[in-house]
Amino acid sequence: MPYTRRLVLTLLAAITAVSLTTGCPVYIPVWPADNDNSNANDNTTDDPLDPNDNTSDDPANDNTNDNTEDDPADPPPDGPVEPQVGEVTLDLGDGVSMVLALIPSGTFSMGTDSTDHAALDRSRPVHTVTIAEDFYIGRYEVTQAQWQATMGDSPSSFTGSDILPVESISWAEAIAFCEAASIATGYTITLPTDAQWEYACRAGATTAYSFGDDRDDLDQYGWYLTNGALTTHDVGGKLPNFWNLYDMHGNVLEWCLDTWHADYTDAPQNGSAWTQEGDDTLRVLRGGAWYSIDFNLRSDYRFKYDATDDYHGIGFRVVAVP
Repeated sequence: MPYTRRLVLTLLAAITAVSLTTGCPVYIPVWPADNDNSNANDNTTDDPLDPNDNTSDDPANDNTNDNTEDDPADPPPDGPVEPQVGEVTLDLGDGVSMVLALIPSGTFSMGTDSTDHAALDRSRPVHTVTIAEDFYIGRYEVTQAQWQATMGDSPSSFTGSDILPVESISWAEAIAFCEAASIATGYTITLPTDAQWEYACRAGATTAYSFGDDRDDLDQYGWYLTNGALTTHDVGGKLPNFWNLYDMHGNVLEWCLDTWHADYTDAPQNGSAWTQEGDDTLRVLRGGAWYSIDFNLRSDYRFKYDATDDYHGIGFRVVAVP
């Protein structure tokens, strides 16, 4: 992405942050992503630095909050499944390792039935998904040190710490990392499917976020527009979800295997990657990033982006089959 465009977009995010903080309206021209007509139901790329992300209203003003006083340190209020104890540490070479957490098999409701905002059309209808086998998923987003040890270069825009999440990574490059890590470790490593990602993020919860519905608690769990200072942060710096996975909300967007579909009509119910009949040039992103508004960090919210393009808000985490 050209430097000028990146600078302008970063300034626009800062202006938006002031607007959301002060309540003063600021009218911002959205810089369109390549071939993006900003229709939430189309198959074009989302602009990942558009805080409203294809919405017609400001999602920060929707009514997804409830008035409950959830303790964010407690398990989600709807009674999550107890996680299995277990993790695996993979040796990537050069003294660098990667920790993956064991996620138990199970059944969950994927997507949302909320009608609070049109942007959630992409996450409907709710459908039951069964994850038939346990799997491992990265306890943290892939770091710059892990990328460097595996791929031998350093593509990230933000630097200064080996445990910053790697970013400016395209989907194709993330796949290349998985292939190289598979060879180095002997495990079959890949990106999570859309279903695996949401299942792991929710950790048994059915609320908007893994910790509940109250967006006031989000500062404790993730880096985003309100607290992110327009930069990435060391992985693991916020509270984990109930399955001890960190940064599932914010810091960097995370690639999934699936091609883009406008909604979940006819989506698979076995947790597999949905690659049929979608737009093969676009892939799913999850979790929100350091510049995202709180609404876009929901457990059920989906983004789309060109599989061959990178951006300094896009990274990933990996999964492995035992």
